[in-house]
Amino acid sequence: MFRLLFLRSKSTLQSAAGLAAAVVVLLHSASAQDAPERVFDAAQEAEIARLIRTYLLENPEVIPEAIEIWRDRQEAEEKVRQKEAILAAWDELKDDGFSPVAGNPDGDVTVVEFYDYRCVFCRRAFPDLQRLLKADTNIRYVLKQFPVRDQPGVPPVSLMAAKAIMAANRQGNFLDLHNAMMTTDTPLTEAQIFALARKHGFDEGELREGMQTPALHGAVEANFDLARRIGITGTPAYIIGGELYMGVQPLERLFELVAQARAQASNEKTSSKEEG
Repeated sequence: MFRLLFLRSKSTLQSAAGLAAAVVVLLHSASAQDAPERVFDAAQEAEIARLIRTYLLENPEVIPEAIEIWRDRQEAEEKVRQKEAILAAWDELKDDGFSPVAGNPDGDVTVVEFYDYRCVFCRRAFPDLQRLLKADTNIRYVLKQFPVRDQPGVPPVSLMAAKAIMAANRQGNFLDLHNAMMTTDTPLTEAQIFALARKHGFDEGELREGMQTPALHGAVEANFDLARRIGITGTPAYIIGGELYMGVQPLERLFELVAQARAQASNEKTSSKEEG
């Protein structure tokens, strides 16, 4: 069939439809690595390439349209891949034994945030997240440490803050320290982390000792691995209802996403009962 397409008249190939067919055939032949023989010879491939080039030069307006379609397809495929990765890693995301949980521990909707205490955008998003949790008391909010702001050659303050909050979580109420580190008026430093910890009732020696626990470092590394598998490249990043949302989300959008997740969970529960 592919050979018959090439044997059509040259005038037909010069039409948009003919060129589109030629492009499809050429791409198909290039992707069919297990094809037993070459579909076109070198002269035929050169002629197809020439016709395509001529068409594109005469009709350059189709190029942005094609790029846009390609981008939409890539984004759709990536969204499907991300959702599959989230589903596969859901147990790790929801409860890894180290990530602090705020809001309602038994809430019907889980919101997972990957964040860094020194991330300007995370700090900017913090007030709206607090408003969300105050207004909706049925949200389970998981804080995933993702200290991406540290740079080689300087003290890893983001990692220190991440370990401090996980150690605090294992020793008692972490929330006051979390809120304090997210709302400091000056850039967070190692000295400031422990000053805030002392202010909110933590023994500095015990906290430092807890931060040295190898399991905490392993938990941070696990979060980086999770982010890689899902496709998280920066902070803040939210997982709500099995979907990934990158960047700051306005309060109204957060309410909308939580409502969608709640409705989706309700529909799935209803469907499961009906099937049972």
